Amino acid sequence: MEVRRALPREWEHFREHHYKDHSLKGDSVVFVGLVGGRAACFTALVQEPLHFVRRFLSSGNWPLDLGYPEPWLSGRHRILYREHRSVVLPDFQGMGLGPLLCDAVACYILAQGNDFTSQTVHPFYGSYRDRSPFWRPLPSNRSLGSAINGNLKYSHIFVGATLPDGSVDPQLQQLLKVRAQLEGGTLGEALPGDSRDESGVDAW
Repeated sequence: MEVRRALPREWEHFREHHYKDHSLKGDSVVFVGLVGGRAACFTALVQEPLHFVRRFLSSGNWPLDLGYPEPWLSGRHRILYREHRSVVLPDFQGMGLGPLLCDAVACYILAQGNDFTSQTVHPFYGSYRDRSPFWRPLPSNRSLGSAINGNLKYSHIFVGATLPDGSVDPQLQQLLKVRAQLEGGTLGEALPGDSRDESGVDAW
């Protein structure tokens, strides 16, 4: 699968298949996954006004052994992006493209020195992250207090192959490289909202 930056208006081709909501925030940063040159899946993310993970960890409201790398907590300012809408078209469902697209985009965000979080009530989507070595559950993960209409909400942050002390696990790094690889090793411009660049990500 190839992942490219897209425009928010491309949501119109996917919105009818979203399980919950057909709306899309106007400031979304959008990506589309292509399989054999055909648009197969879509994800949109938004910038959080406050990096709540760093805030709760720094204030002591959350335990420091959460798995969020310590150098990321004490280092430079990091922007937190949150998954907003994700859709896989019916012809491509059942292939694991949703989690794959999200992992690829998360790699893109992480490589720019920023963070990526996701909250979902979708059991398949959320349980994948519970099992994945690239994601860490937040304290609100599947908690009764964060349930939406009686449905438990999965809450995670992406750390990739980075360990809590900030070092990189070489085995996880290799697994992640097999799963998602930035085209040409470059990222192009920083994410500015709905502006488009031609950066690509190959994902398997």
